[in-house]
Amino acid sequence: MAARIPRYPFPIHVNIANFVTIKLAEDNFLLWQTQFLRFLRSQELFGFVSGEIPPPGKLQLDIEGNETEAVNPDYNDWVKTDQLVSSWISGAVSEHIMGLIIGLEKSSELDAIGKPVDEITKVFGVLEGLGSEYETFRTTIYCLKPQPDYDEAKKGAIVVDVSMVEAVHLTIEFIVMDIKGEVRIVDHLI
Repeated sequence: MAARIPRYPFPIHVNIANFVTIKLAEDNFLLWQTQFLRFLRSQELFGFVSGEIPPPGKLQLDIEGNETEAVNPDYNDWVKTDQLVSSWISGAVSEHIMGLIIGLEKSSELDAIGKPVDEITKVFGVLEGLGSEYETFRTTIYCLKPQPDYDEAKKGAIVVDVSMVEAVHLTIEFIVMDIKGEVRIVDHLI
């Protein structure tokens, strides 16, 4: 029996670092995008990011067009190629950007890279990504007026994590609300 030819390309032998020499950061999106999109197009994989190559059905169809319990091999091929593209994207971004895209599963979800995200959405993303042990911190940040920006919320989450995990004395910045309800950043010794 002849080997099945995969429906989607899977160029695992290609080293993206040879083609995309710039890691995406806050200040170089257009340069990075030019390199990255040319690379994806050269590999015939741009459609995975743009959504033009959607996943096929997960299950095989019988002769009458009804789903069976057997997994569609084309679906497995699509997932494999999509994860390769997602890995390339993850490998071509800075640590800061990686923190913003964590949790996205499909390469088409990463199409939002480079589009502006307002501060409230970024803060919400940080807070909602925290575990239940951060509930008090999350509630406190939601109640602050004005609400802290993304970097302050992230810094506060790290502070809370450090205080929960380590019983050491560290000088850190922390967001507090004084008696008048005004937000200020203070040095606090844990």
